[in-house]
Amino acid sequence: MRIPRFRMTIRRLMLVVAAVALLLGLGLGMTRRRATFLKNAAYHTGRERRHQAAALAMAVFGPTPPTTREEYDRVRIHQERLRDYHERLGKKYGRAAALPWLPVDPDPPPPD
Repeated sequence: MRIPRFRMTIRRLMLVVAAVALLLGLGLGMTRRRATFLKNAAYHTGRERRHQAAALAMAVFGPTPPTTREEYDRVRIHQERLRDYHERLGKKYGRAAALPWLPVDPDPPPPD
């Protein structure tokens, strides 16, 4: 029994090169997308820690003398909202970095 002979024509060679280029391009795109998501996750995690530290400091030390209690509570609540906001975004971008081929929803507006 004879083995069929495979002929590598220019057309087939061009198709192979195009397929390899497409796969490499997709892989590079996913690598870049993952790096961007990791950078965003690190940024939001850092912001979350800063707002957590500020809220904790305010809870421990209380209002300073020229600050009214109402203003103090307003600022403290705002710090906690910002902490929660950045925590959600940090988790969102962490998941996006793990699965960079999936679409990512737009960021919600920051709290007022």
